[in-house]
Amino acid sequence: MLLLCLGCGQKTNVNPGGNAYIKLTVAGKSWNSDGVAVIGISQTDGKHNLTISGRDEGFEGETSSFAAVFSSAAEITIGTYAVGASDPGVTLTKLNGKTYIGGGLARTSFVINITETSGSGSAKKLKGTFSGEMKGTAPGDVVTVTNGEFSSL
Repeated sequence: MLLLCLGCGQKTNVNPGGNAYIKLTVAGKSWNSDGVAVIGISQTDGKHNLTISGRDEGFEGETSSFAAVFSSAAEITIGTYAVGASDPGVTLTKLNGKTYIGGGLARTSFVINITETSGSGSAKKLKGTFSGEMKGTAPGDVVTVTNGEFSSL
């Protein structure tokens, strides 16, 4: 649902070579994209947007999706970015059968650190790390994402 709105009418870098990846640990469980990852930059309404999205087809016996999206008035380059309240945020599905959200409207701390880039504009490739907290729907249902890594290089 989150990515459908962001993909409309925009030019986005999708790495068709199959070497893009996302991996993370959440609630002590390993999550790895199954060769299905989209990591890219787009520009809409004068803002630069980063999308990190993928799926793990065998996470807890189901297909789980992960997406992190944030925007910046300045070009997105090497540096540390906090996913803010005005950003779409972060989602993770199928953790204990539930969906968790972070950053954005969840108002949790979620940070993306870009450590390497190559290219420019919508062809820019990125590598980095991420971590933070995500909330479930029940009060007090909070999980921590650690060891997050992504790359489209």
